[in-house]
Amino acid sequence: MATILVAALLCIAFLAERTKFRSDIQVLIQKHQQALVKDAATDLRQRMDDYLDIVQRTAAQTRTVHFGSLQDARRYFASIAPTAGMFDSVFLVGMDGKVTAVSPYVEQVVGVDVHDRDYFKQVVVVGQAAVSAPLRNRIGGAPNIVFAAPVSDDAGHMVGVLCASLGLLRPNFLGDMRTTRIGEHGYLFVVQRGNAPVFVIHPDDAKLLANTSAEPDIEKALAGQPLDETAPMITLENVIATGWTLGSVIPRSEVDAPFAVMRHRLGWASLFLIALVACSVWGGMQLLLRPLHRLHVALRRADHCEWDGLTTLDVGHASPEIDSIVRGLRALMRQVVQQRAELEAVNDASPLGFFRTRNDGRTTYVNNAYCRILGLSKEDALADSWRDRLAPEDKERAERAWDASREAGLVFRDLQRFSIPGEPERQISVTAAPVVVDGAAQGYVGVIEDITQRVRAEQAIGALMSILEATPDFIAQTDRYGQLTYINPAGRAFAGIPADKAISETTITDYHPPETVQFLKDVVVPTALRSGMWMGETLAYNAKRELVPVAHTVIVHRDSAGKLDHYSALMRDIRAEKAAKEAVQRNAETLQTVTDAMPGQVLFVGADGQYEFVNAAYASEMGMSRSSLVGKTVAEVVGLAAYERLREPLEKALAGNPQRFEREERIGSSLTYQEVQYVPQFRADGTVIGVHILVTDITARKEKEVRLKALSMTDHLTGLLNRAGFDNQMEKALSSDNRRELGALLLIDLDGFKRVNDTYGHATGDEVLRAFADRLRTVTRPSDFVARFGGDEFAVIVGPVNDDALHKLAGRIVSIGARPYKFGEVVIELGCSVGVARLSHNVDGAVVFSAADDALYRAKGHGKGRYEFSDDVAVTETASESSEAP
Repeated sequence: MATILVAALLCIAFLAERTKFRSDIQVLIQKHQQALVKDAATDLRQRMDDYLDIVQRTAAQTRTVHFGSLQDARRYFASIAPTAGMFDSVFLVGMDGKVTAVSPYVEQVVGVDVHDRDYFKQVVVVGQAAVSAPLRNRIGGAPNIVFAAPVSDDAGHMVGVLCASLGLLRPNFLGDMRTTRIGEHGYLFVVQRGNAPVFVIHPDDAKLLANTSAEPDIEKALAGQPLDETAPMITLENVIATGWTLGSVIPRSEVDAPFAVMRHRLGWASLFLIALVACSVWGGMQLLLRPLHRLHVALRRADHCEWDGLTTLDVGHASPEIDSIVRGLRALMRQVVQQRAELEAVNDASPLGFFRTRNDGRTTYVNNAYCRILGLSKEDALADSWRDRLAPEDKERAERAWDASREAGLVFRDLQRFSIPGEPERQISVTAAPVVVDGAAQGYVGVIEDITQRVRAEQAIGALMSILEATPDFIAQTDRYGQLTYINPAGRAFAGIPADKAISETTITDYHPPETVQFLKDVVVPTALRSGMWMGETLAYNAKRELVPVAHTVIVHRDSAGKLDHYSALMRDIRAEKAAKEAVQRNAETLQTVTDAMPGQVLFVGADGQYEFVNAAYASEMGMSRSSLVGKTVAEVVGLAAYERLREPLEKALAGNPQRFEREERIGSSLTYQEVQYVPQFRADGTVIGVHILVTDITARKEKEVRLKALSMTDHLTGLLNRAGFDNQMEKALSSDNRRELGALLLIDLDGFKRVNDTYGHATGDEVLRAFADRLRTVTRPSDFVARFGGDEFAVIVGPVNDDALHKLAGRIVSIGARPYKFGEVVIELGCSVGVARLSHNVDGAVVFSAADDALYRAKGHGKGRYEFSDDVAVTETASESSEAP
């Protein structure tokens, strides 16, 4: 123990120092890596800004994206050769999103449509230079990024976009980062942040533009999750301007390399020192304790019940004191062994299981019956394996009771269940008492007995009697000669026999009419003797001497030799069952008559998916008879394709959830509508028996609803929404709480429209209104809602939109309103004014409408042909200025 204690203290000291050293090395490497990544991120950010600035300055010097010939395009690219040489390719894109020229020239690229690319949409909408997310070329599929800037003509109108691309696999400052190494095997990577982050730079070409899930450790680091000790060291730095994150990865083997060298050296030194100290302590202690050690070895075997060995105990050369003790111990052990052998012979002959334990509960002796009852070998029994055989539900209670009795020195009695592999569970009676010597407990002796068969017999008899006494059926028994020996309480109550009247005073003629008694003698008894039992219906007298129909069963009991011993009879009053069957039959006929008269289809499908009831309408629809439908599954009747459409609502209804829905069915060229109801029917315990299905034709009602709704929501002149349709969409827009921005409301009024009606007539005025409605449709999105209130008043409900786009939309509306209207030789010039108000959560529609109306009147008051915002400060445009909006 002294040796182990000294060695353990030294090991703890060396381990503590090793842990501190490893931590210091990792902190130093982490700081170095962080500084390296930060410098690399700063350099990457600066380069990206420089390249974007070059593209923006080049675009500012460009005035067109369309060239009359290929030579003109080449002269243009030659004029920007310094810029073009810095990129892998430079191309121009028109406002329609199609490439008009490219350098180096590739014929397939000219005409490619890029209007769906994020960099093109961002430049066109915002009007500023932008850097794309990593993407793949439409031609060739190579990964790259694109720098884009707007191109404007001399008048300042945007005419296209100048784009320059850098290939992520090309020899440029981005591609060179893939081959940059940190240490021997470390590397740099760049990730595009977002909901689904992807790799922009990675040394493995196959992982470019791949999701970061391809590198689980990097994905964890980006999510801020801690890495385990075996993972590589990862350092991150955000490149804010581009939405990128630059990081470095150093394998764990390189991080731990300095520590491994030092650990190796420290380990050998500490091992040598510990071994030297341990050997010194061990040698000194061994020399001091040698005399006592020999005596301890000699006596230690007694702890393992090796009594026979103690009768010939020999410790070799020893002191006179130890030798005297050994001689006395030999004589005493010979007597103990003889007495123990006699006791074990008696115990082994007993059918009961005997055992003996020490005070701590450890078993020191068991007889053969003990091992047989618990199904254990003697070695397992002495190893206290009886605990493993305890039934799981008894284990904790039995062990706690046994331990409590031992600690208190009390007699222990218990009934325990034991599980023996391959055999039924056994019931064991256990009794143990303490062995008291000189007033102190020296252990426990006990006995176990297998009482399984006795307990089961008692339980079976008790359960059977409980059933007989509690059952509502009438149960009687007779001996082999037909003399009554038992009637249960239900039988006494039915026949009106007092509880204190002896059964021997009655016969079966007191319970059955003469014809039933004769039937029992002639038919029932012979049949039961041949087959062991008979079942049928007979008549019996009740307490009022009324004849009652009963379900009657007669059972023959024989002894072990096969001879007749006695009879048992079971009877049940079936008056209610017969009445119920008759009522069920009448109800079924009534239900069939009522449902056959209904115009809808009525059916019932059981829990197994089979038809149990159909009415005449459904049978006619299927073209089958009712008898052929009942018993078949829905899939068999309607076909697998139609059943797949019905499966989900049918399964939900069978799970206990009522279903109600409408469906469309096309029959030839006509479209019909049906309302379908699935109503589950439950048992008393809450389980589903089946589903009632009702199918009703609602075609006429649906067609009327569609016509009325269309008429009520549409302006007859322009085809736009009318005031009712506008109010409906306005309510929906304000109640939409799943968006950060709800959009805006624009109120529009044509300036000078009354002059058109007065000069050209109302027919021409109507043509102007229709033309303006068509123009509104061209400048709004499909998701926006356009309405006409009446006269020359219009409104637009715009979905989520930023301020710049909303200003541009209002400007476009002012612009299209100012364009001349031509009808043959007639040319009409008008204008329009617009009032804009933002939609907000939990704000009444009337408040928003009033705000937009106030802004409209401000626009008219400031000269017309302009727009005003209800929540902007002095934001206006003239009609000529707004017409320049792209």
